[in-house]
Amino acid sequence: MKKIIFAAPLYFTSPTKLGGHQYAEQFNKHGWEVFYFSNPLTPFNILLDRGNPDLPERLRIYKSGGVDCNGIKSYVPFTLVPHHNIFFFNNQFFLNNYYRFTAPSLKSVVKKFGIGEVDILWMDCNNQLFWADILKYKKLAYRIPDNILGFKQKSPATIAAHYKIMDKADLILMTSKILLNKLELKYRKKAIYCPNGVDLSRFCAETYTFPEEYRKLPNTPIGLYVGTIDDWFDFEVLKLVAENLPAVSFVIIGPRKVAATLSFPSNVHFFGKRDYSLIPSFIRYCTFGIIPFKNNDLVKYVNPIKMYEFFSLGKPVVSTCWEELEMSGAPVNLADSPIEFINMIKTVLRDMKESDLNLVEYAKANTWENRYNYILKNLGYQ
Repeated sequence: MKKIIFAAPLYFTSPTKLGGHQYAEQFNKHGWEVFYFSNPLTPFNILLDRGNPDLPERLRIYKSGGVDCNGIKSYVPFTLVPHHNIFFFNNQFFLNNYYRFTAPSLKSVVKKFGIGEVDILWMDCNNQLFWADILKYKKLAYRIPDNILGFKQKSPATIAAHYKIMDKADLILMTSKILLNKLELKYRKKAIYCPNGVDLSRFCAETYTFPEEYRKLPNTPIGLYVGTIDDWFDFEVLKLVAENLPAVSFVIIGPRKVAATLSFPSNVHFFGKRDYSLIPSFIRYCTFGIIPFKNNDLVKYVNPIKMYEFFSLGKPVVSTCWEELEMSGAPVNLADSPIEFINMIKTVLRDMKESDLNLVEYAKANTWENRYNYILKNLGYQ
């Protein structure tokens, strides 16, 4: 049986599902032995993050010595000497060596899991470079889902690690056409454009459960956002749109990493985090999706996963306009201003269908399984 290790930022059972989670499931589905290692816990997490809802689950996985998730073996390490993009912990020494101070050691965990040599080392983040030094592997795939220079919390150490991983990689996976075109020639030669996708088996079900939360809403159209609420989320656009469309209920689902300082009208509903298994039902019974993002140096390269998931159920999407989405050719309604965002929602409501088959067909052409096969072909496994 072929083996693959994923080095990823979020723990595998996280309610927020990134591309790495999706690819791990695809490899597992196709008979690979899959190991999934997330970024580590640190003393800072234990002492300062007690209010973080992710902490109990990360601790559970660590204390259990790893968990089996339908065949995927996942683990959250704990390191005594952390690397953080704050203070003096953001230098090269901590980034390169924090794995040496994990308890138990990562090498012992690898041995316990019986990993040995793997066929593919898959890097989904730039702060686990050490795997390339402590693990025997045949191919290294590096997936770049964002513009790392667009994040506020970055350091010269993580940027240097990013380029070192690209140097070592056999295949670089770019979700952004723009970033792909900006790569130096030596990297572009081994890079492919591989945007996000959707798992139709998860979203296209025979039956759906009507969300209890929706029963508490007035009988109005529902505009739904699903995803993390962070610096890129444009609260001002949401407020203006909701104020001008009082007959629409705007539902926001996802963890809030930034606080909103605005006062929202009563038709805006923040539901907080919901388990990923419930998201298909929330999408199935909404009217349309919204992506109210700021157009900044991070967002301009984003290929949003949720767009494909809305399309899989035939739901139209209204989004802020940014360059990557324009280049993708996706059938998404792109707005250059709050006024245009409002008008596009009005158009969607005017032409409302229970399910748009053109959107469904677009989703069918952009599945994670299609991406998986394309990646294997480029790695020489097909």
